[in-house]
Amino acid sequence: MKSKHCIVIGNGPSKRLLLEKEKSIISACTVVIGCNRVYSGVAAVSLDVLLAADPWCQFDVVRDEYSGKNRCKFVRWNPIPIEVYSKEFVQSMCPDYEVIEHNPEQRKNADSWMFYATSKEDFKNAKGSIEYWKPNCGYICWIPAGYQIDTVEMIDPATPTGAYALKEAIDGKYDRIDVYGFDSIAGNFESSTEDYYKKHKKEEMGIDFIKWYDIIMEECPKTTEVKWHTL
Repeated sequence: MKSKHCIVIGNGPSKRLLLEKEKSIISACTVVIGCNRVYSGVAAVSLDVLLAADPWCQFDVVRDEYSGKNRCKFVRWNPIPIEVYSKEFVQSMCPDYEVIEHNPEQRKNADSWMFYATSKEDFKNAKGSIEYWKPNCGYICWIPAGYQIDTVEMIDPATPTGAYALKEAIDGKYDRIDVYGFDSIAGNFESSTEDYYKKHKKEEMGIDFIKWYDIIMEECPKTTEVKWHTL
């Protein structure tokens, strides 16, 4: 039987409300969609699918081994077969770049790999993010065999993960969608993803997120009841 209820979990502070209400609102037929590494903070909630749009988060999800046992959907995720790998091939994609293996401990079990390279412009846009991500540097993520990752078509380079999660819920045509952890819509821009953007201007990012949420929600059927839970 098709589920009639969906829960979407973002990385804002209101996601803890879900833990408080979990037993009363999550039934066996509820579909739960999560964003980024939300599983690390909402460990008690089992996700049906995890969405991630940014490569640095996608790489960390793989390194966490989360996608080895759980279904994920990543934006622009097009792994390269392991047979194609060579140092020369990588260097040809970004001459004179430093190349770093993001998860070398997983290489021995990998059957494919992903590559992400930062440009000076990338680094300028991400100024204030964790120091690990450097300008003019290429990063390899080894993907162990059997990892459950599907690709999602990109909407726009600026579209945040939360917007993709909302779209996933809307496309499911549920009767009711409960949304937690999207507190920017209420003016609260705190997020557990600050380990990636410690010095970003939270309000600027949050306002941009709201713009994308509005765009996605225009696709929501009027027959679907959407409840936003915020702090």
